Amino acid sequence: MSDIRKSGLPEDDQHPVRTYRVVALDDDGRVNASTTLPAIDDEAAKRFARRMAKGFAVELWDGLRFIEHYDSRETASYGCG
Repeated sequence: MSDIRKSGLPEDDQHPVRTYRVVALDDDGRVNASTTLPAIDDEAAKRFARRMAKGFAVELWDGLRFIEHYDSRETASYGCG
């Protein structure tokens, strides 16, 4: 867990850091890449995943639980904020 703490994410007994997975999809909907994403809750993970979806679609997962799909066209208007 020391690597997660170094990333600047707050962690304590009330707000443990969870590990999500972001899956990048190609134009045909096939998995192109996948990476883990530490975040304190679903909302924080959604914000990070949306920022990662620049130019391609991504899906956010918590284990086997699907959370959200971000289409590359939808995320173009989000910018970095």
